[in-house]
Amino acid sequence: MISIFSQNAPAKDRRYVFKKSNKNKQTVYRESDYTLLIRGNKFRQGDLLLVKLIQNKGLSYDLSKIKLFWNGKKLKTSGIDKNHYITFLPLPPEIEPGIYEIGLHYLKNKNFYYKYYAIQVKKAPFQVRRTRRINPLKLSPRFSPEQKLSEETVAFIQKCEQIKKEVYLSDSPLMVNENFGMPLNKNIINSPFYIKRYYSANSAGKPHSGVDLKGRVGDPIFAIQNGKVVLSSSMYFEGLFTVIDHGHKIFSLYMHQSKTYVKAGDFVKKGDLIGRIGKSGRVTGPHLHWGMKVNDVLIDPLSVVNLMIFD
Repeated sequence: MISIFSQNAPAKDRRYVFKKSNKNKQTVYRESDYTLLIRGNKFRQGDLLLVKLIQNKGLSYDLSKIKLFWNGKKLKTSGIDKNHYITFLPLPPEIEPGIYEIGLHYLKNKNFYYKYYAIQVKKAPFQVRRTRRINPLKLSPRFSPEQKLSEETVAFIQKCEQIKKEVYLSDSPLMVNENFGMPLNKNIINSPFYIKRYYSANSAGKPHSGVDLKGRVGDPIFAIQNGKVVLSSSMYFEGLFTVIDHGHKIFSLYMHQSKTYVKAGDFVKKGDLIGRIGKSGRVTGPHLHWGMKVNDVLIDPLSVVNLMIFD
C-alpha cells in the first residue's frame, strides 16, 4: 500500500538508504539544505518511529518552515535546538506491510518544493495462542461473559470510556527531553504486545493492547518519561489507572495498580515513583499492564525503548 503522496512522486524521488546505528535501524535521506532521518526499533507494525530534520553544516535554512505529512495529514514537529526538529510517527499494528511515504513541503527563494521519502514497513511476528479450555483465564464471576452486568456497572463502564476519550484529546507541547526508560526495576514480559488469544473456534481473538510486566503487589512503578499526569483514577477494566501525557499526543499508560502517588495535573520526571503494582480491575493476578498511545494509535511500548531520540 502506498500513501497519497505516491500519486505525485516521481520514481527518481523514491530512494532507500538503510543503515545501522547502535541498536537502531534508521533510514537517512541527505539533501542540500537538510538531512531527513527516520529511526525505529524494527520498522515493524506497531512500532513508533522517530522522524528528525537535521540542519546541514554551513547552511542556515529555517527548519521550522518545513512541513511533514503522512497519509495526507500534517505531522506536528518541535525543535529540540536550532539544528534539529523532531516528530513521532506511530505505525498501527494493523497497517499492511509495504512501502509508505513521508511528504515534505517547504518554501525556498519564493519557490515551493515537494519531496517524498519512502518508509518500508515490515510485518511484525505477533503471537497467536489457542486453547480449548472452557475458562482459561479463571475469571471472577463478575467478569464472566455469562454474567449479566447491573445497570450501575454498565453506567460506570460508559463513564470510564468517556473519561478516557476526553483524556486522549489532550494535545500538549512536547515534554520529551531525554530518551524513554522502562517502568519497573525488573522488566520481565508476561504477555507481549498484540498477542491474540483464541479460546474456542468461534472466539474473536482480541489483540492485547500493551505489554504485561511481571511483578508482585507493591513493586514500584516509575514514569518512563517527563510529562503531565492527565488521569489517575479507578476504572472498571484497567483498575487503578494512570495516564501520563508527554506532549505531541504521546501517552504512557499504567494499569492494575494497587496504589498511586500522583493525581491529574501533576508534572513528573522520568524515573519518578508514580505507583505500585497491583491486581485491580479485570485481571487474574498482580502485574503491570504498560501501554503507549501516540496520535490515537496503540503501539508496542517496547519500541520506544532505545529509540535514541537524543544521541
